[in-house]
Amino acid sequence: MRWFKRLIAVLVLLVAAFLAWPLFRAGPDAAAANPDLDVYRDQLAEVDRDEARGIIDAEDAERIKGRTSADTSRVLGIRGRAEMIHRDDLVIGAAPAD
Repeated sequence: MRWFKRLIAVLVLLVAAFLAWPLFRAGPDAAAANPDLDVYRDQLAEVDRDEARGIIDAEDAERIKGRTSADTSRVLGIRGRAEMIHRDDLVIGAAPAD
């Protein structure tokens, strides 16, 4: 019976080591490789570029930093068109020759 308890203890330790392995393997570089953080930094850089080009003013830039695209239009009070393509934006060309 003693050998059975030792076998169970060894198996429990192996399972615990298997479950803990990803925690120790990740290391300090795991935070640097966060794709969500990269997207957030790109969005902030895009807002700064738009501000530098004069597309938006400084006050609006501060209001939309860190917000999603859907929130941006709501915060700035911009309402888009209901149509996908408005008739004024269409270009009608000649029919292709057969």
